[in-house]
Order: sequence, then structure tokens, then C-alpha cells
Amino acid sequence: MHIVTDTIIKMAASTALGGLIGLERELHHKPAGLRTNMFICLGSTMFTTLSLEIAGKFHSDPERIAAQIIPGIGFIGAGAILREGMNVVGLTTAATIFVVAGIGMGVGYGYYGPSAIATGMIIAALFFLRFAERKLGTKFVNYQFSMSTRRMAEASERVTALLDEMKIQTEDVSWSREGEGQYLLFSALLSPDLQRELMRRLMQVKELEDIQSTIVTEK
Repeated sequence: MHIVTDTIIKMAASTALGGLIGLERELHHKPAGLRTNMFICLGSTMFTTLSLEIAGKFHSDPERIAAQIIPGIGFIGAGAILREGMNVVGLTTAATIFVVAGIGMGVGYGYYGPSAIATGMIIAALFFLRFAERKLGTKFVNYQFSMSTRRMAEASERVTALLDEMKIQTEDVSWSREGEGQYLLFSALLSPDLQRELMRRLMQVKELEDIQSTIVTEK
């Protein structure tokens, strides 16, 4: 009965800790959100607990099952890392998955205090470092630009020249047609300061080349 109660406490603790980190990820619309982090943390706790219980029952190596968690989590983390054009995304998500598995293992071994502290540190880092990066201008964001124009050739030439002048690397500048409208499209990895400067310069192009609208979104 004691074993069952202890296991339930571990499962509840790992679900709560994984859920706290997952909630932060969910709020920022990341691929590995609330449920994913909860399941990873709970699964790591379950495998660790089973490893200990099976080893005690059959007098085998207590690390045998738990040791397989790390390569398994590495496989999941690798799937979260994607290449979009010239940019690599998902590294923070993969690292978070790796740490959440570690927290789940910590709970499985009964290290509640260190696991809770690690959870707090991860949440603080995800929240406050993101804020600091944006304030200091060190955080680069992949922005997508869509510009509506009636003079596509002239607008495309001038925008390309502007990007070259500012030494901004982009994915290929392209255009599309919807109905009677023509849209100039491109994306670039920019710091907030550089994004603001680019927008200021694009407004000058807008006045010259009959550009009706410019829409900027985070990709």
C-alpha cells in the first residue's frame, strides 16, 4: 500500500511540474505545449519508478529501464527541431523537452525539492530571459512581410536594393497574385531594432512605388 501511495504522489507531482512548464509553452504557441510536457514528465517518472520497482523485485540493475529515457527523449527532441529556409527553429523546445524529462526522472527517484526548484528556474528563464532579450535587442525574430502593390516590377527592384543596402539576408523575394491584387512577399530574421528601421525605410519605398499596404507578422 505504501508503494502505491508513493507512486501516486510521484505521478501527481510530475504531472503538476510538467504542466507548469507546458503551460508557459502553450501560452507562447510552441509546438510542445501543455499536454506534451505533462506526458513527457509523467512518462519519465513512470519509467524511473518501474525501473526501481522491477529491479527490487527481480534483483536486477535499477538503472536499466531508466537509462533508456535519455535516448528516447533525444528522439522526440530531434523531431522538434526544424529548418525553415535559412533559419533553424525548435532548439529551445527540444532543450525544454530534455529538461522536463530530467525533472520527471528526479521525481521518480524521490527528489521532489530539486525537481521543483528546476521547474521554477526553467519557467523563470523562459519568461524573463525572453523579456530581457527583446528589451536588449538581442532576440532575433523571423518576420514575414507582405506588400500589396500595382507596380510589382518597380517595387520588387527597389525593395531588393534596400535589403541589399541594409545587408539583410532574406529568403527569396517573391510575388503572388490574388484576384486583381499583386503581393510582394519575403521573410527575414531581424532584431527588433533592425525590424523597426526596415519598416521606416519601407515606408519611403511605399510612397514612391504605389504600395497600398504593408503587413508584418512573426513567422
